Amino acid sequence: MIEAVLALGLAAASPAPAASALVQLAQMQQQRPRDYSGLRRDELRREEQQREGARLEDLRRQEQTISGGMQRFYPQPLTQYLLVRKYGRKYLDEKQLAQALQRTRGRYLMLLARAWLNRADDSFWEFHRRGLASIGESIEPKAIAAAVLRIALDKILNPKRTIEELTARVHTDAAGF
Repeated sequence: MIEAVLALGLAAASPAPAASALVQLAQMQQQRPRDYSGLRRDELRREEQQREGARLEDLRRQEQTISGGMQRFYPQPLTQYLLVRKYGRKYLDEKQLAQALQRTRGRYLMLLARAWLNRADDSFWEFHRRGLASIGESIEPKAIAAAVLRIALDKILNPKRTIEELTARVHTDAAGF
């Protein structure tokens, strides 16, 4: 910082163009290697890591990025189900395939049920309609209704977990996340 002030002062005092001040600044920085010792170096490293983390978080949140735009659709359960449906017969025996389909379809239906309960927007449902259409399937309202019922029964029959989830949600909302 001090070098920048000196370089700018030199630029203002001399009739030479401002570009020479930048050259002088670069030379001064090369001559004096930065040696941050002890805590200062660790503090600067932490600050840089925080800035880098914030930049990465900004990139993840951007709708223009592929992953940023897809995050709100929760594509992983759909992708897992599609992969098992498409390639399961090739790599799994009948018993393994049945188990994999039951597990991935169950997870996927629970995702769709939670999305329905949280009033997901039309773009969410369109994304999942298109994904299922790629393997010749469609969204089954009865299957989603059954998953919603399972969620409701779980909330009713497991009051401790329900209270823990509500408490966590209140704390998260209070923290602004």
